[in-house]
Amino acid sequence: MIKYKDNIGINKYNFGTEIEFSDINIGLLYKNFKKENCNVKFVLDHKLKGFDFNKYWCLDRDATVTYTYYDDNQFGKSYYGGEISSKILNDNPSSWMELKNICTTLKNNNASINSNCSNHIHVDISNIDNYNNFYEIFSKILALYENDFILFYMGERYFVRDTFLEYSRPLKRDLLRKVLNIDFSGFEYLKQLIYEDKYIFGINDGVHINPVYNELEIRYPNGTLDEKIIQNSINFTLRLIDSINNDKFDKNEINYLLRRANKNIFNYDIFSSINYNGFYKIIKTITNDSCLENDFMSQYEKVLSTK
Repeated sequence: MIKYKDNIGINKYNFGTEIEFSDINIGLLYKNFKKENCNVKFVLDHKLKGFDFNKYWCLDRDATVTYTYYDDNQFGKSYYGGEISSKILNDNPSSWMELKNICTTLKNNNASINSNCSNHIHVDISNIDNYNNFYEIFSKILALYENDFILFYMGERYFVRDTFLEYSRPLKRDLLRKVLNIDFSGFEYLKQLIYEDKYIFGINDGVHINPVYNELEIRYPNGTLDEKIIQNSINFTLRLIDSINNDKFDKNEINYLLRRANKNIFNYDIFSSINYNGFYKIIKTITNDSCLENDFMSQYEKVLSTK
């Protein structure tokens, strides 16, 4: 049983989350956020207006989950469904209380999750000590265990959302082809990892990294309004990043596993080929806390049990 925490014990990295939801008038929802004293601003098309995430959460529509309703006389329009993007958060009781209050208000107002909704995780990786090493180990781990990450980030049950292959494209096969042949000791590796424009991995891939702003985004998670699942997924992400940064993974072992995986590159399926023991080893690597180990494995096993 995953328990909600007032801190997770890792505050080196700022982070944020986007919670998508459906079936509620977002104008009315905003009024109720204000009643609950939630630190939220309602700004349509905020990405075009330079919204300041240092102070406020942002409530906005999102094209993948929002539908527009016009009244009988075509006077005005209302938006149903949208996303709420967190302000910049850190591991402290205040941040986790804000997340819980946001989720509680969404649930109390009968917001729901439809087949398009997702829950993205953003992490500021400007505190990484060695980017060459970080990108190498992260991309190689992703090449080996992306299927297991996808399962874990599904959160509550096995469910492949309708927009998954469009907006959270898997990277495993392409990375398996590339990572063993990339020289990560210099700077040219960035050109070999870049998929679109200035980004490492594509902007709609399962993981999106912007090296200019040092931001990593995890796009796999299914939509959820459960603060425990959101916190658990963030906790796993931060610990994975921190463990790579602190050289807790055996590079020689990873390269050996990659060479073996390359021999079977076409003999796997995104949604069926998993590596339970490998994923468990990752969890043992990123935490030595039995309670956290149980939290991470219980989420993974719950999804797996409903597959």
